Amino acid sequence: MTSLLKVSNKACSLYAATVGKYSGHDIILCYHSVRDISRPIRGWLGSSRSLDSIVFDRQMSWLSSVAEVVSLSELLQRPRTGTRIRVAVTFDDGYFDNIDVAIPILRQYGIPITWFVATDFIDNADLVPWWDLIDLTLAECYEPVEFTVDGIKGIYDPTVVADRQWLNTRLRMILKSTGLLQRDAIIEDMRYAISRQHTLPTNSYAREEEIKSVLQGGDIELGGHTGSHPNVALCSSDELKAEINRGKIRLEKISGQSLNWFAYPFGGRGAFSPSAAKAVQEAGFNGACSLVSGTVSMKTEKYMIPRYAISPNMTMETFKARVLGAPLYAGLESLRSSISMSSVRKYGKGFVG
Repeated sequence: MTSLLKVSNKACSLYAATVGKYSGHDIILCYHSVRDISRPIRGWLGSSRSLDSIVFDRQMSWLSSVAEVVSLSELLQRPRTGTRIRVAVTFDDGYFDNIDVAIPILRQYGIPITWFVATDFIDNADLVPWWDLIDLTLAECYEPVEFTVDGIKGIYDPTVVADRQWLNTRLRMILKSTGLLQRDAIIEDMRYAISRQHTLPTNSYAREEEIKSVLQGGDIELGGHTGSHPNVALCSSDELKAEINRGKIRLEKISGQSLNWFAYPFGGRGAFSPSAAKAVQEAGFNGACSLVSGTVSMKTEKYMIPRYAISPNMTMETFKARVLGAPLYAGLESLRSSISMSSVRKYGKGFVG
């Protein structure tokens, strides 16, 4: 744990024991994948992206003991009363282990969730998202990957340290900040390189009938997450409408219900825009969630709702500090982001803070 993180955690814990003890706050947590290592994984999913099920169980057990855990709709639409923390739990993307592993744990503690699903992956098992393709390349490939796309043309060998670092850091940044055509061209280059060494795997997403089945419990609300999981801030007007509406229509057909909430793919400060928010609103959503840290209130901008991303390597100490000291952490995170952006301006776009 870095010194800065230790200081942040201590500050948040102190906040929770003093100011937070008397004021309370509302927050939304975001997860992606929860893995039980004793069970086989469907298709390909890099283990580094998945939170261990034992850790997730501990988090949910503790969370249910210290907070009022409510649905996203209740958190956003019913004003808080009292000083107890309120928390809503959300999942992004649509991985099968959400059904197989996470939801049974959530139901054990009576915790509802909103599940934001990118529909292209549930309808096409052969469509593996680019972040999982990168993980597959790093884990299973021992021959170079050649990129033919303008701007990144070159050959990168995952067995060479410098190339491996480029694939794991710089390529991720590029794919998060590029348009649909270039993104898809880069994905095709990766698929071709992998296919020369391995049979291309299926993805690790849930399928339509599995989603229908789990919705019968009434404690899971589906939310929009586009079709192909692009950076919506970089989409054209037509691409925005197509991505947002395709995902919404597909999930409404699966659930038989209208969707209320949307989550921006990636969700960081560069992953949504006023035009994207307008497109989400015009599609009929009541609001949209980001992955910018912050607490929620009745005054929160409904198309820039903050959430806290819970990473797979987060310690229990850090998790508690995030939940209990959320208002302070949001301020510290904003300061860190400002420092990071200053570094980017000083050292150039290639700088990784």
